[in-house]
Amino acid sequence: CQTISNFTPSFGYSDNEITQNIQNSFSQNAILFDTPIHVTTDHGVVLLSGYVKKIRQADVAEQLASQTKGVKSVQNNIIIRQ
Repeated sequence: CQTISNFTPSFGYSDNEITQNIQNSFSQNAILFDTPIHVTTDHGVVLLSGYVKKIRQADVAEQLASQTKGVKSVQNNIIIRQ
């Protein structure tokens, strides 16, 4: 029995690896490095949540997540708070 968090799809990336790779991308990005965005992955589908100050931050987070290997789709639930 596999747990969802350790699911490894046929293309070879586990949900944990995808989440970690996205978080690493965020921490290396000048726009996102200090932004508290929560990332979860379920069978290659990424959910982004949290609060940011600028819509650009939410857009960049979605773009970086969608470009990460192993990601099937991204659901962006980030809320902009000014």
